[in-house]
Order: sequence, then C-alpha cells, then structure tokens
Amino acid sequence: MPCVAGAGEVWAIAAYEAAGFVRIGPLDYMRRPLSAADGAGHGGPCVPGGLDRWPGGVEVRPCEPGERDEGLVARALEASYEGTLDCPELCGLRKTADVMASHRATGRWEPCMWWLVLREGEPVGCVLLNPCPEIGSVELVYLGLSPSVRGVGLADALLRAAISVSAEHGGELTCAVDRRNDPACRLYARHGFRRFAERVALVRAL
Repeated sequence: MPCVAGAGEVWAIAAYEAAGFVRIGPLDYMRRPLSAADGAGHGGPCVPGGLDRWPGGVEVRPCEPGERDEGLVARALEASYEGTLDCPELCGLRKTADVMASHRATGRWEPCMWWLVLREGEPVGCVLLNPCPEIGSVELVYLGLSPSVRGVGLADALLRAAISVSAEHGGELTCAVDRRNDPACRLYARHGFRRFAERVALVRAL
C-alpha cells in the first residue's frame, strides 16, 4: 500500500511510520507551461505524430478500448519495471490491474491518450496522459520503457510528442518523479519542466 505526504507534514509522516509504513524517498512534482506553438505539427488531439521513424525501430500508437490493448498496456508496464529507478520499492507490491486502475483514476481517462510502444509487435513501453480539465492541465501519469529500448533517445522523442499533444488539452503538463531517478529528472529538465512541490512517498506491504 503506497501513500504520499507533504514534505513539511512531519506529523503525517510520523503517523504513517508509526503505522508500519516505510519511507522510500522524495517525489518531485514538476510542470511545464504549454502554448499553441507546442502543439504545432502533430497529427491530431490524441495522435503521437511528427515522426516517421521512432528511435529504436519501434512503433508508437494510441490505445484502443478493449481487453486486447489493456492487456498490452499491462505487459508494457511490467516490462518497464525491470531495472526501474522510479520508486523501485513498489515493484511487486500491487497487481498490475490495480496499478492501471490507479492510473485511470487520475484526471479524465481517454484511451487514445494512452500510447503503446511496440517493437516487432511486443510491448516495450507506454506513455499515459490524462487531461485534467477542471484545473486546465494534463497529467503525464506514466512514461516507462523496458531496458531493451532505453538509451536510444526514445524517451526524449516520446516526451516531445506528449508535450505536443497535451497542448490541445491544457495550459500545462505536470508529472511526479522519484528524485533518486537521475535519468528521468534530467529528461524532464531538458524539456522545460520545473519542480513546484515535493512530497514524501511511503509504502507498507500488506
């Protein structure tokens, strides 16, 4: 069971720890302003366009509603957890179906804004974007890749596409990242994200 508390909420952190939760690290909440210029050149409100060829020889396509693509997203998530630096303590504590339900509950779930990263038909990663119209933003719920397609510039290309598509849905793109995950923190900084809040992640195995 994971939870988060504000970095300054010492009383809350102490209460969680007294209840058996273990602190696993700080989460940086980051955001990037979006403009009309960011949205130029992509193929539509949900289409990760702008590239004829993706790095790593992969295909990137929007998800379609239904069990088939939901199963592919689940496999993509599991593949991306291998060797992850993003809250690795959470790996294996929750069923993938529960993780997906949690991701869908953030903002408004639109299947076509969840993208599958495929290589030779096999899921090797995903990008999950959820609009939050009530606050005029888009949440980058998850961006993860399996080790087989890391280090080839694919994350940069995917994040550029996410910024472009999100520009039609909100005024800023937000995300949360484990501060210990140096590659991810550098990725977001390269693309103009800046920290605006900090929380502490805790977990307890049930």
